[in-house]
This record gives sequence, structure tokens and C-alpha cells, in this order.
Amino acid sequence: MDEKKLESLITETLAERAERLSVSPEVKQLVRQKISEEKKEKTNMKHRISGKIVILAAALCLLGTMGAVAAGRAAGLVSHSDGNDPVYGSYGELRSNVKQDLGYSVKTVDSLGEGWDFRRASIGSVQAQDETGNVIGTYLNLKVCYGASKKEAVSLIVRRPGSLVSEEVRQPDAAGEHEGIELRYYCDRYKFLPVGTEISEEDRLAEERGELFLSYGSDQTEINDYYTVSWKDDGISYSIMSLDRSFTADEMFAMAAEVIDGK
Repeated sequence: MDEKKLESLITETLAERAERLSVSPEVKQLVRQKISEEKKEKTNMKHRISGKIVILAAALCLLGTMGAVAAGRAAGLVSHSDGNDPVYGSYGELRSNVKQDLGYSVKTVDSLGEGWDFRRASIGSVQAQDETGNVIGTYLNLKVCYGASKKEAVSLIVRRPGSLVSEEVRQPDAAGEHEGIELRYYCDRYKFLPVGTEISEEDRLAEERGELFLSYGSDQTEINDYYTVSWKDDGISYSIMSLDRSFTADEMFAMAAEVIDGK
């Protein structure tokens, strides 16, 4: 898996993470198992890929995308991407093909906010798994990337998981509204630690309070903030998120309004 596909995986799972609550001990065990598997796979690769990316992707796929566990509902979501997935190099190509490739109509725009223009888009599949890791269903994710100059910094994620994922939502950091649609803004802080690092009592308590999310696999300790606005429109879930740049709630609400008013 190349770095662009890994980056896509991280972006999609982070977007899901913004809307989920806590997870059960059984699911946490799945996370530990998945991380162990990814670490073994990484050692067998001929070309080095950042350990933080691989392990973070594994952790977020299972830990960061949970709704409440219920009969017939997913306990974990795992994103998949391969060479056969639809990829769009222009906005016109996206609009001409997305309904057929995704299976339903979605709202998109060719630019977001102040100078964030369309760069590329792709569709990938997501497996919904139960507590034991069995696949109970799949759905498709659309990811649209926007950038300024040579840098991509904003992504729009569109998905319709249906009944596979429960819709319990955690308290947002800020709330808004546009055209009768509720908007939820989150700023989540992730701390990446080298494998084997002992978690401090301060970090443990911060994680319990939901103020910090810990992940192993970085070469050195790093702290990053991720900004997301999420909403539902006609049964479809939308998220706009930034991995590289901070946005205020009002800035992200304005971008969400652009999508809601789009076609």
C-alpha cells in the first residue's frame, strides 16, 4: 500500500472518529490484535513506510470509528483501498461519474472556504465488523481532497453506512445550524508515542476525560490537533476535516454551508 492510500485511510477513519463514543473491552482487544498484526506486516515490507502511519491506521480503524455496539450493528470499521477503486483527477470527472460509482447522489463543491480548490477524489470501501472481527457488511466512502498552492489540507468525506453503524453522537466542541441541518464541530488532540513508551498519569487521565487520544508507532512523541465538522443531509453523512491546518468552528461551519447549498 503506497503512502497516498495510507493517507486516505487515515483521513477517512479520523472523520469517523469525530462522531463516535467509547468502545467495549472486547473491541479494545481487537485493536491490540490488529496493531500487532500490522507491526508484523510492516517488518516484512521491502520498502519502509512510517510506522506511525501503519499503526495509527490500524488503531483508528477499530478504535476510532465506533458507535454503540448493538445486534446487527458494527463494533468496528476498517477502510480498504485498492487499484480498482474509482479515482477522479478533475471535478468534472467526479460529477460525471460519482452517482454511478457510489450508488446515490451526493452534494459536492469544486472549492471550499478561502482558496481551497479541488485536487482529487476517490471512492473506497469500508468493512463493518462485529466484536469478534467478522465482517457483517460493507459500504462506500467518497473522499474529496482540496488544497491551496501545492498542499492538500482539507478533505470532504461522504458516506451512507445505513443501519450498519449506530448513530449515537458525542458532545461536539461547538454546534451550528444551516438550512435546518445540525452542524457539529470537533477539535481532537492526538498524541503519538514510540512503541514501549510508558503512559504518564496525566495523559491517562486526559484520555479518560476524552481530551486526548493516544496512539503508538511514532519515531518520537508528537502531538497533533485535527479539526472536523460533521452533519447529515437526506440520510447521508458528511464530514469536512483538516489534518494539517487549524480551522475555527465558524470557518468550518461556513465550508459545511457551501456543501449543503451545493448540488
